[in-house]
Amino acid sequence: MNLQQARDAEYASFPSTSVGELARWRQARGSNVLEKHGAYWVETAKGFYQSIHWMARMPMDQVVCPTSLCWGYRTTLDERSVAFSNATMPVHLMKNVNDYDTSSLTSRQRNKLKNCLKASVIVEIIGPELLLEQGHSVYISAIQRTGYGSRLSLQQYRKDIQNFFAVRQGVIIAGLVQGRLAGYITSYAVDSTAYVEDVFLHTDFMKTNLSLGLFYAVTQTCRRSEHVNELVHGLHTPENESLCKHKEGLGFSVVQIPSRVWFLPPTKSLVRKIRPDAYYRLTGHPEENGEGQFKKAGHHQCLRGQNNEI
Repeated sequence: MNLQQARDAEYASFPSTSVGELARWRQARGSNVLEKHGAYWVETAKGFYQSIHWMARMPMDQVVCPTSLCWGYRTTLDERSVAFSNATMPVHLMKNVNDYDTSSLTSRQRNKLKNCLKASVIVEIIGPELLLEQGHSVYISAIQRTGYGSRLSLQQYRKDIQNFFAVRQGVIIAGLVQGRLAGYITSYAVDSTAYVEDVFLHTDFMKTNLSLGLFYAVTQTCRRSEHVNELVHGLHTPENESLCKHKEGLGFSVVQIPSRVWFLPPTKSLVRKIRPDAYYRLTGHPEENGEGQFKKAGHHQCLRGQNNEI
């Protein structure tokens, strides 16, 4: 195993990244990114676009349809434009990330973290080699266990890893157990906001509490990055009750950010009917299923941040 491109996670920090730099990085990794009137949009589902920086809070004069070839778009709004809001973006947000330390954990979580650090070594991956060698097996294990996310071939996975490191915009925190890659979290920061992007844990190491160890290392990476003051961990998924409780237990709150959303008629009613969970994440308006509640799902230990944008 190649450990020349890994170092102790205590040295990790987020580079200061602009929205434009984020757009170029995401585009290099295969996302469809558009720029219009100084705003950057990313295609999160075929034909639907969203502000690439969720928490950017655009002024209303920048909120224009990014392309005529779309059925919808959404962005958060700044304080001056709240009157134009017709929706909200429901995010898992930690506003006090600079104050996050072991005292932010419950006694049980502190014991889990202690045990995790005894069983594993938490590192920052600073080059692609380790992930090229072992990352795909971790990724596939997580996909197979949860049934969540698109399954990339080895070639596709390696291409994404190479593009991730082509320009240093993101941070990867990984856990090694007995010298073997056991799991990792990818994250990035733009302006003052850090985002948890992907979490992949190998099934063989689920009992090591590595998920908590990796997450805690990400919060400390935020604290070392002076420009970062908040952390986002995906959109709210009320149909996945255990996952929501897990994030709440880590210190995240569900926050509704004023936003502007537009649908090409009649796609709004179709999304509401066919994908009520997605409709909620797009609008902040809860839509119940035929049983009077959101459809519940199990607690995923594999989260594709970019695929969770709708």
